[in-house]
Formats: sequence, structure tokens, C-alpha cells
Amino acid sequence: QVWRAAFSPDGERVVTVSRDNTARLWWAATGEELAVLRGHADRVYHAEFSPDGERVVTASFDNTARLWSAETGEELAVLRHGEDVMHAEFSPDGERVVTASRDNTARLWLVHFSDVLELAQSQLPVTLTPEERARMLER
Repeated sequence: QVWRAAFSPDGERVVTVSRDNTARLWWAATGEELAVLRGHADRVYHAEFSPDGERVVTASFDNTARLWSAETGEELAVLRHGEDVMHAEFSPDGERVVTASRDNTARLWLVHFSDVLELAQSQLPVTLTPEERARMLER
């Protein structure tokens, strides 16, 4: 069963999610499969592209939402909840993801490594030099 399909912002690709624990990326014009997003341990219920079309977020009954590269299909991050994640959506600027779960929570996640680095640095007693920061962002 395919439960959801969504266009990329430019209309060139489609993401679908299904009961087989995967999401799939397709060329809209030809129907050619571009990538299978594997990593969820249960049904994938929702997916959508980021506003810039570079990433995809999926929500699953395995208690996670996952962030993927829309170009390579590589898994970028796992966002964990205590129960099924029913919905995940990017903010209009693509900097955050909000998730909604059967665990009675909605959570807001920073989804750019630079944001996480800045948050972590704000909690440290030292400040990274520009060179150290550049090295961290290259990873």
C-alpha cells in the first residue's frame, strides 16, 4: 500500500511512502525510480520535501522521523519519539522540522548541522576559532 505521495518544490520529483517500511523517490515526468529510502523498521506514514528540494523527511510507526538527502537517498538524521510518528514537516525556511507523535508530543528539531554546532558551542565554556568551526562543518 502506498499511503502518501508528494511533489518536490520544483515538480520534477515525487516521494512516496508505503507499508513496506520504505519511502521512494521518483522522476515525475517518467515514473523512473531514483532511490529507495531504507532505514525505518516499520511502516512509513508520511513524507515531504524540504522547501529547497534537497532533503526529504519521513515519519514512521517505528517511533522515528528520518531526514534524507533527496539527491543521494542517504540517511542524514534520525529523530526519535516514544511512539509512532504520524507527521513530520519542514519549516518554511527549511531550518527546522516539526514532528507529531502518538506519544502526545510535538517536537521541534534543528536540522542543519551548523545550527546544532552553534547550540552546542553556546553551552561550552570555550569558543571555537573560525578554523575549528570550518573543520567541524566539513564533516
